[in-house]
Amino acid sequence: MRIRYLITDPKHYPDSVSRFAVHLKRNALRGGATHLLYRDKTGSFSLRKALALKRVAENIGAVSVLSADPKRAKRFGFDAVHLTSRQFGLIKSVKNGSLGCIVSCHTPKEVKRAFRLGADMVTFSPIFETPGKGAPKGIKSLRRVVLGSSKGVIALGGIVSRSHIEQIFKTRAIGFASIRYFVSTKRRFRKD
Repeated sequence: MRIRYLITDPKHYPDSVSRFAVHLKRNALRGGATHLLYRDKTGSFSLRKALALKRVAENIGAVSVLSADPKRAKRFGFDAVHLTSRQFGLIKSVKNGSLGCIVSCHTPKEVKRAFRLGADMVTFSPIFETPGKGAPKGIKSLRRVVLGSSKGVIALGGIVSRSHIEQIFKTRAIGFASIRYFVSTKRRFRKD
C-alpha cells in the first residue's frame, strides 16, 4: 500500500469542529488519504478537533495520527504518533506503549537513527520548495535515503501536484505527506 498522508494546518481548515470534520473528510476522500495527522503548530491544540480527526479516520478506514504528544495519542486511542526531529528520545517509550511511531527527519543520519531506535516510518523533508523550510533536498536525495533505509520513508515538503507524487513513487518511497496537496485536490483520487 502506498501511503497518502494528510496533514492538517489550521489556516486551511474552518474553526468550527463540525465544519473542520466535513472539510477534512472531503479532502481525505478526494486525495485518497490513508493516514490523517492532527497537527496544529499555533499552540492552540483542540482536543475536539483531534478527536474529530480520529472519527473521520475511523469512518474512512485511515490511520489516525497525533502530532508530538504520545501521552494524548495513547489516552485517546489514536493509532500512531508523529514525533518531531527533537523527540528521538521518546521513540522507545512510544513503541513500548504500542503506538505506531512516525518521526520527522531532515538528514540521512536522522533517518538511520530513528530506525535504529525503533521508528516504524519516517518523513524526510523538504523534498520540494515549501514556504519557510529552507532549500529543498530534491528527488535524488530522497532516492538515496530510501535506498539506504531499512524501513519505510515518506516524502514530505512542497508536494502539491500529481507530477510530484509520480516522481516520489519512482524513488520507492512508501508514500508522501502533504498539507497543500489534499487541500487543493479538486478531483477524486484514482488508485495507482
